[in-house]
Amino acid sequence: MKKRAVSLFLALALCLGLAVPAFADDVPADTLDPTKYTLENSVLTIHEGVRALGFEACSGSTNMTGDEAFDGARGIVSVVLPASLEVIGWGAFRNCGELTSVTLQGDGALTIEYEAFQGCNQLSSVTIPSGRIQPEIATDAFDGTPWLAGLGDLAIVNNTLFKYQGAGGNVVIPQGVSLITQGAFSSCENPFTLSIPDSVTALQRFSFDRCKLVHVDIPESITELEKDTFRWCENLVSIRIPSGVTTLYNTFYDCPNLTTIYGKTGSYAETYAQEEGMRFVDGPTPTTLVTPIQPAVPATPAAATPTASTVLVNGVNTAFDAYNIGGANYFKLRDLGATFDFGVDWDGAANTVIIDTSKGYTPD
Repeated sequence: MKKRAVSLFLALALCLGLAVPAFADDVPADTLDPTKYTLENSVLTIHEGVRALGFEACSGSTNMTGDEAFDGARGIVSVVLPASLEVIGWGAFRNCGELTSVTLQGDGALTIEYEAFQGCNQLSSVTIPSGRIQPEIATDAFDGTPWLAGLGDLAIVNNTLFKYQGAGGNVVIPQGVSLITQGAFSSCENPFTLSIPDSVTALQRFSFDRCKLVHVDIPESITELEKDTFRWCENLVSIRIPSGVTTLYNTFYDCPNLTTIYGKTGSYAETYAQEEGMRFVDGPTPTTLVTPIQPAVPATPAAATPTASTVLVNGVNTAFDAYNIGGANYFKLRDLGATFDFGVDWDGAANTVIIDTSKGYTPD
C-alpha cells in the first residue's frame, strides 16, 4: 500500500505540476495538494471548489486524488465536505478507524462510490442535506459502520434506497422512495417478495443482482428496465411488467425459473412473454401469489394430534383431515386448494409455496 500511495502521489504531482508537499501526521501521502484541505483538531475539511474526492487523479485540478484518497488514515475524527463536491470515490475513507462523523454541504448531484466509508467502525453520524436529491450511493459504501446499521432493514437517504439488509419475507418499500440503486438488494440471502410504490421512477442496472427475489410487481411509474436489472435471480418465478416498458434486453439474464409474466393485454409484456415462451396473465396479481419460506427457527417440537373437523362450505359441512397443534386446528393446504379450486404448487429451487388463485386446482 505504501508503494502504491507514493506512486499515486508522484503521478498526480506530475499531472498537475505540483511540488511534493509535507502532510499532517498519519494522513497518507496520496492526499494531494494541502491547499485543498485542512486538518485541525482531528477535523478534516475539504475546501470549496473540490468536485471529486478519490476519483480520476489526473482529470483536472478540481479533483483531489486517485482512488483511496484517505484510505486507512489515522487522526481523522470528523470530515466536512464542501457544497462543490459531487463524487466521493472508491475507497476514499475506507478503514478510517477513528472517524465518527461526516457532514456534507450544499445541494445538487452526489455519488458515493464503492467502499467509500467501508470499515469505518466508529462512523455513527452522516449528514447529507435534503437538497442532495437522489444521491447515488454504492450498496457497500458504508458497510461495517454503525450509521448504516442504524438505518434498519431499508437503508434510505433522500428518497434513494441503496441497500436492503433485512431477513427476507414480504418486503414493502415505503411511498416516497424514487430511486433503487445498483446492487441495493444483491446481499439478500433469503427468499422475499417485494412491493414497490408508484413513487419509484427508476431501477438502476444490477438493482436485484444475484438476490433471492421470488416475485415483484413493477409499478406503472417505471417505463424502462435496464439490462441486467434482475441478473442471476434464480428464485424469481413471476413478475409484473408495466405497460410503459417497450423493450427488454437481458433484463432477466439467467433467471431460469421465471415462467410467468403479469401485465396488460396488448402491451410489450405480452409480446415478451410470447417470445420467451412464458405464461402471460392479464389482470391484477393475486395477493396470495407467493409466500416465501422463512429460515427455520429452532424450537421445541409441538405435538400434532389428528382430529376430525368440518368446515362450512357454501352451507354444507365438509370434512377435512386436520391436526390439533397447541389448541388450534391445522388443515392441509392442498385439501383447501381442491375444495376451493385454487392452484397450489411447490418450487423446490426457490424453496417456496406458490398459491395461484388465477387457475384451478391440479392434483399433485
